[in-house]
Amino acid sequence: MILQHVIEDMESVFSSHPESKDYSIALARYFDEASDEIEIRPISAISWDDEECFFIPEGAAKYYGLTETDYLAAQFLDEIKSTPAKISTYGVYAKVKTKELNNATVASLNSPLWATGFHQESKLLYFYYGEVR
Repeated sequence: MILQHVIEDMESVFSSHPESKDYSIALARYFDEASDEIEIRPISAISWDDEECFFIPEGAAKYYGLTETDYLAAQFLDEIKSTPAKISTYGVYAKVKTKELNNATVASLNSPLWATGFHQESKLLYFYYGEVR
């Protein structure tokens, strides 16, 4: 997904389910191919470089010198819409695993986002990464 698709997906959900503006925002992935269970990780920061945009899960923002935010969906949409225009064409990735190495550099495993979902009972809007279903 590119960032513009994330924006369009969120606006579509807001249009059909206005209450979703107050939902929490997260990353989601299936545990394995045979399971319908998903792991949910709240998104606490966003970042980008010269080519890609990153959604950073709770607990990892410190590795990138970012402040964690407890986003609600409308606030998150406002923030991603306020990024420079060229960022809207960037692919979006989840920072799945982040580790500080012995030499004080940070390594991460990034996984592309591939879909948007929401759950009314849990009041959650989320973005899938990992194995595409």
